[in-house]
Amino acid sequence: MFMGTILTRIETDEKIVALTFDDGPLPVHTDEVLRLLAENDIRATFFVIGKDAERHTNELQSIVDAGHAVGNHSYTHSAMVFMPPNQVANEIEATDAVIRAAGYLGVIPFRAPYNLKFVALPFYLARHNRPDISRDVLVQEGTERTANAIAAEVVEKVQPGSIVLLHPMYDHTASSRAAIPLIVQELKNQGYQFVKIPELLEIAGS
Repeated sequence: MFMGTILTRIETDEKIVALTFDDGPLPVHTDEVLRLLAENDIRATFFVIGKDAERHTNELQSIVDAGHAVGNHSYTHSAMVFMPPNQVANEIEATDAVIRAAGYLGVIPFRAPYNLKFVALPFYLARHNRPDISRDVLVQEGTERTANAIAAEVVEKVQPGSIVLLHPMYDHTASSRAAIPLIVQELKNQGYQFVKIPELLEIAGS
């Protein structure tokens, strides 16, 4: 398929959900997110920006060592619309190389910056049999939102096979970090299990 595959969620009756984080890794907040996930005994998927991962190798290594999945969110986080094919390839392959250098051996899922893709990017992804991992649960984040409000909205929107997207790596998204344990505990109470994106892809393909 020329335009490639876009995955927002998978069709399933099983109560599974994938928690994903975009951007970074950045100092301080990466460790905080990893601590919250460890305390709640779940694994997530971190879609990292290549230049940040290259700059903050200790944080990337901590994500890998903790057993989380690492995704590719491009090297520069530029909008990949009308981007020349060679630049598209460089954005993706340079980030893959940084992730592999950290010893990550799993499938590297890809997510387009700003959820924008046109012409060269979809063609590249289709040619490499690589889906674009989108999301079906996206909420407003930032200093104007409380952790309780974010968690409540996420929980309300989740359904079996959902992909949740948060941006917890920044100073101004402290409420997103605080929402993580609230989201996890409520969804666990509802019988959900948390899976990483490569696991979700396996289920989708079975």
